Amino acid sequence: MSTNIWVAKLNRPMRRRNMYIILSVIILLEIALFAWSYQSKTNPLKTATDKLPLGAVAPTFQGNVYGPVGNPLNKPMAVAFVNQQICITDTNNQRVQIFDSEGKPISTFGKSGEKEGEFRFPYGIAGDAQGQTYVTDLYNGNISVFSSDGQFKKYFGKKGDFKSPAGIAIDGDKVYIADVGNNQILVYSLDGTQLLKFGKKGEQDGQLSSPNVVQHVGNKIYVSDTGNDRIEVFDEQGNFLLKATSEIANPRGLSVDAQGNIYVVSNLSSQIVVFNAKGERLFMFGGIGSDDGQLSFPNGLTRDSQGRFYVTDVGNARVVIYQ
Repeated sequence: MSTNIWVAKLNRPMRRRNMYIILSVIILLEIALFAWSYQSKTNPLKTATDKLPLGAVAPTFQGNVYGPVGNPLNKPMAVAFVNQQICITDTNNQRVQIFDSEGKPISTFGKSGEKEGEFRFPYGIAGDAQGQTYVTDLYNGNISVFSSDGQFKKYFGKKGDFKSPAGIAIDGDKVYIADVGNNQILVYSLDGTQLLKFGKKGEQDGQLSSPNVVQHVGNKIYVSDTGNDRIEVFDEQGNFLLKATSEIANPRGLSVDAQGNIYVVSNLSSQIVVFNAKGERLFMFGGIGSDDGQLSFPNGLTRDSQGRFYVTDVGNARVVIYQ
């Protein structure tokens, strides 16, 4: 049977389905082309060698975490250290996977659903000093708290506090949450009392558009202002201080070191962009691809006590480790 005859005999629903598939492929190709063209503006190896601060060393590839054989990660979105273990939101599997510091699988918790201990789109993850794990669910609009052995304990905050909670960070006795849907940053005490809320939709300094990730370091609050392609820095009262904008496209995960340098996941260019404390770009590492040390639409970022970086490499279904 010729191709033309076979196509002619397709029923209408199948034609519509195939049309959707073709359109989806075209959109994905356009995104990939944009990411490639964006990244090609600069040579990441050149910037890493030409713009490194005096005495600094660009991070190098150390290893990958894929998940257990036969049960791999599927769309890992965020990564955090809880109880000295690597905890990853395994989003398309609606669960959290836990690994030891060497990347060996330990356990999982969570399943698909809308009830206690269940997820629709587990996204951000963080741990408190008691070893409890907090997981935001972008679609269920809630934050679940689990015990150190993965048992559901409670929902954090009050019902209706969040529209689409994404990034979450815990520093000391405070919890910081980026609510994508409300274009806001919320600060709570560990008992769930809201202490501060700031941000509104807009492009001006101090305004936000789909804030994706939040971190609190020292006396400053750092926000990935994803829709505006920038990082914004605020004081502890939510007052705007400064921004970093150079060479980041769709910023996601971020981390801040002891010197105030800001490490940002540039999702669409598949790189990690590094800024100094003034918001000036220093260098980049990563780069689009599937080889060791390369990335494909990365999202989450964290650092361990030894200075290693862990990046959720969404397109390659793994976490990439740099030293």
